[in-house]
Amino acid sequence: MKKMYEVPGFYQNRPGKVIELCEYLTKVMNEIHGTGYSFRFWVILLEDYAWLCVNRELQMSEQIIRSRPAITPINGWELPNWKDRWRERVRQMAKAFYKGNSMNKINNILEVNKNICVGIRGKELERFGLGTYCPAYYNISSFILDTGLRKKLKSIAESEDSIFRKNVILQLPRYYVEDFKKNISKINLFEPHKKIFHAEHLSGMMDLIIALYLEHGAKYYLYQLGCNFGEKVGSPSPITYIKIDKLRTFGWKIHDKDEPHVAYRLEQFSRCYKEYKTNEHYDICIVYNQVNIANKKSYKKISELFFKKIEYKKYPDIILRPRGYTRKMNNSGQLRYLNKPERISIDRGMRPIHELVKASRVMVHLNIPSTNFLECVYVNHPVVAICNVDNPTEIVKPYYRFFKEMHVFHDNMESLVEHLNSVDLGSWWEKVTGYPMYKEFKHKFARKVKN
Repeated sequence: MKKMYEVPGFYQNRPGKVIELCEYLTKVMNEIHGTGYSFRFWVILLEDYAWLCVNRELQMSEQIIRSRPAITPINGWELPNWKDRWRERVRQMAKAFYKGNSMNKINNILEVNKNICVGIRGKELERFGLGTYCPAYYNISSFILDTGLRKKLKSIAESEDSIFRKNVILQLPRYYVEDFKKNISKINLFEPHKKIFHAEHLSGMMDLIIALYLEHGAKYYLYQLGCNFGEKVGSPSPITYIKIDKLRTFGWKIHDKDEPHVAYRLEQFSRCYKEYKTNEHYDICIVYNQVNIANKKSYKKISELFFKKIEYKKYPDIILRPRGYTRKMNNSGQLRYLNKPERISIDRGMRPIHELVKASRVMVHLNIPSTNFLECVYVNHPVVAICNVDNPTEIVKPYYRFFKEMHVFHDNMESLVEHLNSVDLGSWWEKVTGYPMYKEFKHKFARKVKN
């Protein structure tokens, strides 16, 4: 079956479809729960699910899906199968057991603090003096579907002509349906109009806490987490600006809600990079994004070209880095399908990326934008990349041209390998980092934190 990413204009039309679907689901959710929460409230909760539904629109438009709804939205272009649902259940229970925290603890933090740092780098935001860190709460979802709520959803679905919308309603994850009232009842409000949430990527029940507090007057400051933002047209998406009061960027400004700030994530990388000591050595480390049905063939093609053309006398030690999900899971299997020479190794994807950067002479990226590219620039570590973004923002175009002129960016793997084979890495990189344009890029897209 054809995938949505193969449909012409899909990526341009996707943000509008997500917003439209969230508007529709706002009415559905308020109806089944007997609430009157705002569009913004439900966008904060439902955005992830709406993106996934739009990504799977062709599959979800074929026939009614009979499988049980997932606990939370499960990422991927394909519809989740029973194994995916089982993994999600195990993952949720593990997080609840190891990271669960208590809502009493969280409510105590909310009660006595005005500036609250949340998300996967909430502790880092606290480290930089932005507020007090508040951990996420992980609940255990009900094993039993709520018959009354599911009957309401079934009734709404039956009134719809669109199979896609029927499935969107019938497959609403339990987090939004069975768990909603139980979870929201655990949240206490303490002078919400005086609160500011400082956040990066949210986890657990933090989206619900923020949504409820914003509904009563709190502010939501989002901090740039990585690449894409500011470099690709439409990123951040329009839906991001519906949720937030301010986006603190790595240094750039496009939207009225953007505030040029500093790169806290890159500063964290820099600190770890400088402190890390290693006896490992690699000449080249090639970094892969998550391998999926959209990029698997292209990764195989360009990787085999690299394996064939690179001069091994000059670069004898090469390692491939798969996308890491957790430090407890070996992710090397993602790249086993590549026909690599035995002399090239595959990292397990479990360790922090700064360890490989520190151990490697040069990093090679197969996609731009890339967060690790920005990390390398932040610490002035040699890096090259294939620049395959087809819709860069106007503010980044001059810098992309500069990087192409300096052979940091390449249009294809042939050009990248030819450059590596012919260049003296040390003198070339010293020349690159000395240009005013390079320093301007750092100030706008990887702005230094002043210590």
